[in-house]
Amino acid sequence: MQNQEKNFKTLVNMTPAAIFITKKDKIIYTNKYTRKIIGYTKKETTNTNFFKIVHPDFHPILQKNLNKRSKGKTTKFQKEIKIITKQGKTRWVSVNSKGIKTKNGIIVLGVSLDITEKKQAEEKLKHSEAKYRALVENSNMAIAVMDKNGKFLFLNKLEAKMQGGVPADFINKSISSIYPKKFTDKQIKIFKQVIKSNKLIKKHSLIKLPSGKKRWIFSSVIPLLDTINKKHLVQVISHDITHHIETHNALKVSEKKFRSFVENAINGAYQSTPQGKIIMANMSLVKMLGYKSIKELKQINTKFLYPSLKKRKEFTGHIEKHGSLSNVEVILKTKNNELITVLENSRVVKNKKGKILYYEGTLIDITERKQIEQTKSDFVSLASHQLRTPLATINWYTEILLQKIPNPLSKDQTQCIKAVASASQRMINLVNNLLSISKLELGTLSIKIRQINISKITRNLLSNLRPGIIEKNLTIHEKFGKSIILRTDFELIQIVLQNLLSNAVKYTKKNGEIKIQILKQKLKKRIFIKIKDNGCGIPKSQQNKIFSKFFRSYNAKKQDTTGTGLGLYIAKSIIYYLNGNIWFKSKHKKGTIFYITLPINLKIKTRQDKKT
Repeated sequence: MQNQEKNFKTLVNMTPAAIFITKKDKIIYTNKYTRKIIGYTKKETTNTNFFKIVHPDFHPILQKNLNKRSKGKTTKFQKEIKIITKQGKTRWVSVNSKGIKTKNGIIVLGVSLDITEKKQAEEKLKHSEAKYRALVENSNMAIAVMDKNGKFLFLNKLEAKMQGGVPADFINKSISSIYPKKFTDKQIKIFKQVIKSNKLIKKHSLIKLPSGKKRWIFSSVIPLLDTINKKHLVQVISHDITHHIETHNALKVSEKKFRSFVENAINGAYQSTPQGKIIMANMSLVKMLGYKSIKELKQINTKFLYPSLKKRKEFTGHIEKHGSLSNVEVILKTKNNELITVLENSRVVKNKKGKILYYEGTLIDITERKQIEQTKSDFVSLASHQLRTPLATINWYTEILLQKIPNPLSKDQTQCIKAVASASQRMINLVNNLLSISKLELGTLSIKIRQINISKITRNLLSNLRPGIIEKNLTIHEKFGKSIILRTDFELIQIVLQNLLSNAVKYTKKNGEIKIQILKQKLKKRIFIKIKDNGCGIPKSQQNKIFSKFFRSYNAKKQDTTGTGLGLYIAKSIIYYLNGNIWFKSKHKKGTIFYITLPINLKIKTRQDKKT
């Protein structure tokens, strides 16, 4: 127990987030990161009133939350608040906490992140925007003064031009004589709101001008007081920002990429020149690579972070050719020469002339995940082998008994042995399915490309299904030649077709029909497969789940209780893995058609290879 507690505290202190525990208004625990943010020592924080650290602006909301907890409520608290450090500096933190009931009353466990830099960036952005707006409003703008009912009392030439005339044409005219009623009612409502609140309102909207053109107009509606006539008026400053809106939408795309980079910076983040000099790095990257400080890491050329110079050249060659890397696994070398696996997202940043300025990207350490995946893979392989061996033995002995060796069996004995054989075969199928799923999900499924005859494979599978076909008196229509050749993986294609054909036989009613069509689409360089039955079909409400793992429609469960719901999931996964497509059409109680397309000549790189 003590070791577990010690390990837990070590883990908490290593976490790059502030973790704290409070009881009532007292702090009873803080980790190192918390103390780093607030500047107090462990002794200074223990049993300290947390109101001492929280900025007075946020005392009321914290008191309200504290009152709820004093009544026995374990309410959640999520908010961005200001704190005051020991040095008297103000910082912003994002707090997420939850009350937990204990024998000694409610304690609060909280996690917070220092978001001061984010807030400062937002403030700078706001300040920059205010400057931009001021520049727009005081440049060549369309200006008008109106009463609360939208009557023009003054307008400049640019405003008059926007309305399709000169100023004299509009003096003492209402906007209702120019624009549709719906638009004018909305504008007059805004004018009255500005006058009543005595506050400026800014807005931009798409307006159809009297000329018939649609333009984006930015307007500032400002309250005015006519001191002579003692009337409340509004001043409207407008600007055609159609071009700005279009530019703004383009900037949004760029901003989204930038924000994505910043948000991911909680992982390893960097900027480096093509020559390998590190321009910027965050502490997450420093710790990931085993260095003590950003300064120390910056002294290292990035080419020495790779296992070999060849790997560095492969990286620079790819990113300069394609402009970016997305979710690519990369092997890096730490300060202690240990190899780690990271998931990298990076891009090239160029100047206007197209010259590369630097690379920038984010890294996630997935070394532990890769080790877990390998352990899982090893376990599944071992478990599958250990299960297959006794099952194969059971199958072998049941086959011998059913062949009446050494002595014939009674009718009851034969039925029992058949039941054992059937159950054993289902277990073997289940083990094989689970092993296939494990390999697919881990990306370790082996692809062995060779020339195969898909017509022959299909006929062999139908031959294996013959007992069920004869029992239900099914008619099989084969619409394919004796030899349709493609290059792909024999075992995987056989698994897909086995699942689809066995389903068709299983769920087609007695005296039903199954139609199988296979043809080459030479222009598309693909094979097209169609398997149609007139069985129970798939209810429309459940069709969107049909390729989900372990899912079986309710009517399929009624007809056959032995299925696992893995066949179609495996089929779709394999087809995707082999750069193909699979889809279906189905009507409840009418039947189902499955469609498959596959490349005639599968390249070595599958979708899975491209993904990683």
